[in-house]
Order: sequence, then C-alpha cells, then structure tokens
Amino acid sequence: MRAAELEQKYLSKVRVVGSLVLLPTADAVNLLDDCSTTSVNVLGVETFRLIDGSVQPSMEFSHISFGQVSMDAGVPDVTSFERQPRRGWEVGPELINHCRTLILNGAEQGFEWVEVSLEDPLTKELLFFRTFEEPT
Repeated sequence: MRAAELEQKYLSKVRVVGSLVLLPTADAVNLLDDCSTTSVNVLGVETFRLIDGSVQPSMEFSHISFGQVSMDAGVPDVTSFERQPRRGWEVGPELINHCRTLILNGAEQGFEWVEVSLEDPLTKELLFFRTFEEPT
C-alpha cells in the first residue's frame, strides 16, 4: 500500500479539532499496524482527551518532538523545527511498537484520541494534514 492509499483508507475516521487531526484509539492502532506494510515514516504519536469540546493533551503518553534546541554560549538556539521522534526513538519497526504501547496505555487513562504523525517519504508531507485546506 502506498502512502496516499493509506491516507485515503483512514481519512473518513479522522476528526479535526482546531489544528489537530485525531483518530480514535482503535483506528490509530489499526493505522500503525498498516504502517508496518506501507512505505511511510512513523514520526510519533500524541494522545488526547476531548472533554466538552476542549482538548487535553497528554505528555506522558506522547512522544514526538517538534524541534531540537541546543545551547549556544548559554543561549537556547533552535537547530531544527520539524516533527520527528524524540531523541533515542529511531524510525523503524520498534518505534511502531512503542507508539502502539503508548496509545494503549494512554487509553487506559482516558486519553482516547490520537494524532499519529506520518510522513510520506516521497513528498515529505505529513499524511492527513495535506488533505485539509488552511483556514482563510
């Protein structure tokens, strides 16, 4: 399955909340299972609760980095700003297993919505996000 086909398979299950593109826990786990046979880069997951229209993120059951910061003469310097696995979490099959575990553990604590960050290796675009137009 190609990245665009994978995206199309799950698009109807997606719920857009603000700037988040969320899937229910079971669909997110199924998506990760499909990723193991698809040429996409799994970058990580973030788990959320939706309560009365509000979003509550989980730090404990999320593991994606939105940038790298280093110290330059005691001053923080942003060295990159892109979605990527946190340091120590390498892209590959083991990362998919870590993501699955985080999702399931988060669901046990009530975090039943997940944003799965997937990158199309051909276009370097994030799946699902490229499907929705930016608000005007």
